[in-house]
Amino acid sequence: MLKDETKIKFINEKLAQLKTYIKLNSHINLNDICVISEDFFCKLLNSIFGYKLINANVLENNFKGIDLIDTNSKIVFQITADDSADKIQTTINKFQDKFDNSYQLKFVIISNKKRFNKAFNIGSGYAFDKKQDILFIEDFSQLSRKNLDEVYNIIENDFYCENIERKYEWYEKNNRNNIEDLGCRYNNEIDITTETYRKLENFLCDEEFLTKVLLDIKSLIYSLKDFEERLVKTENIEKFKICYSEFIKDMKIINVNKLYYVIKNIGEEINQNEKDIIEKLSGEENEVYREKNKIYEIVEQCQKCKEYLELMIKGVLIVTGNMGTGKSHIVASYIENNCLKNKNEAILILGQHLNDNKLFKLQIKEILEINENFERFIKLLNAKGKEKNIFIPIFIDAINESLYNLNWNNELNGLVSIIK
Repeated sequence: MLKDETKIKFINEKLAQLKTYIKLNSHINLNDICVISEDFFCKLLNSIFGYKLINANVLENNFKGIDLIDTNSKIVFQITADDSADKIQTTINKFQDKFDNSYQLKFVIISNKKRFNKAFNIGSGYAFDKKQDILFIEDFSQLSRKNLDEVYNIIENDFYCENIERKYEWYEKNNRNNIEDLGCRYNNEIDITTETYRKLENFLCDEEFLTKVLLDIKSLIYSLKDFEERLVKTENIEKFKICYSEFIKDMKIINVNKLYYVIKNIGEEINQNEKDIIEKLSGEENEVYREKNKIYEIVEQCQKCKEYLELMIKGVLIVTGNMGTGKSHIVASYIENNCLKNKNEAILILGQHLNDNKLFKLQIKEILEINENFERFIKLLNAKGKEKNIFIPIFIDAINESLYNLNWNNELNGLVSIIK
């Protein structure tokens, strides 16, 4: 068993490493390391103080100004590398706009300890003590002694700040090697645009796709506006307008979900009431025929928009099919013509390389030669994607072709839950 002095030294070295990394990279955007640090400090603070903090993004995607929250103790934390007084004040203002004075705001600042001479503007009834409520990295050296063994284990298992930034060349090398290993399953001279390829493009939600989604939803709005008087019920259309407005302001998952379900309800409503709608129509047979076509067009538009939104919600696309139907070709073609061509990050993993009976996530870690555990690696990718406002797709091709292929079906859900 390690002595307490050895554990304390290890803790201090790792925390100093984090602080040094921040200092050495102060010329770049620090959002990536701070996002990664949120879950690390969440565990650390819970262990030391007995809080029940969770990542605030669990409650609300991209929670403004707040990173961690304990709704029982009514404590919120921001984890930041910015030690400026302006940053502290800005966060205080956001906190007071969002929470009543029963909540308390605290900070973890990943920098050298400093004194704030300036008095912060605190709203009436709110409590904030700049000496007690602002923790610096070096404060954790002493605080960790409260629960030394658990803190040591957290830092040993969850702390990484090396290899946080992987250059594009790392992704490119992996993808080119794997495309080459596909052999005859991929021919870059063949251009196959299939329904699966279209779904893949839609699934990845690039700028062109989001533009298409918005245009199609707007088109649906205009169609419904022209047709609204003929519908038996109109409450879903009013809900649709409200949900669309919320979706435009912020495409977070809760708004995508709302819009998905209201469009789904509109499509079902029109289908169910088609007979009543047709009976209300008057005029020549050709006019009725045209109106019927409008109904079918609207239903089709609803289905199309619903499909797009469903892809945005799920975050995971599983493509199945018989061997030799071109699935590997489609994946390789997408990577070569979109990711490699435009120098966008992506990761391709081949089932044929998963060739022993270890957990897939452990094999993937070895294949990619990464130092982090798999869960941490995914968080690093997610932080990079958030910083650059891009999707970084992970393709696992022919997962059932692994040597120990009985494992793939059991492990797929576990991989999906980690990646999502």
